[in-house]
Amino acid sequence: MYARLILSLALFGFASTAFAQGESVSQNTYSSPSDKTVNVRLAPIQALVGIAMGNVQVAVHDRVSVGVMGGLLFNQAPLRAAVSSDTTRDADEFDFSYNEIGARVDVGLTNSIMSDTWYLSGIIRNLNIEVQDKVIDQSASAEILAAGAVLGYQWAWTSFNMNLGLGLTSPIQERYDTRNVTTVSDEDFESIGTTATLDFNMGLTF
Repeated sequence: MYARLILSLALFGFASTAFAQGESVSQNTYSSPSDKTVNVRLAPIQALVGIAMGNVQVAVHDRVSVGVMGGLLFNQAPLRAAVSSDTTRDADEFDFSYNEIGARVDVGLTNSIMSDTWYLSGIIRNLNIEVQDKVIDQSASAEILAAGAVLGYQWAWTSFNMNLGLGLTSPIQERYDTRNVTTVSDEDFESIGTTATLDFNMGLTF
């Protein structure tokens, strides 16, 4: 069960989402690529499962932005509901934690990175996940370093933007630990392997 819950949390994290810019930016309405240099984005899909995720990108070139990204579990209710449907245990008997930090580089392939454009992104992220059984004092945790690439399209308006892309994420390094658990073997924690990544982002530019 612990291995399954940790895998589920990791996959939710890899389904990357965020908020970015507004009114579509054409050559006629966008005066200069330097008008907007900062893009602050949040992840709506992860929010549905209780994870607040986002990133801040800074344009370092007309077609390139770099930034940091992070995520934090803020609502355990969706995960506890999933546990309730999978076991006879009370969902409140479990505690979950999830956090991640990473970096991202976005490249505008057909236009400025702050405009309507096809984009290619490189992402590296470090995830920390823990599942704790409060009744029998057991826990399992994972630390996963992963990297991936995404190809997608960004729609940009005056100060709001949205992007949608698909990509792949692969683990570089994985570490799993258990505490007071005797029924879990190393085989239960198989590598998450290469997974598909949904990159749906929305946010504000400045």
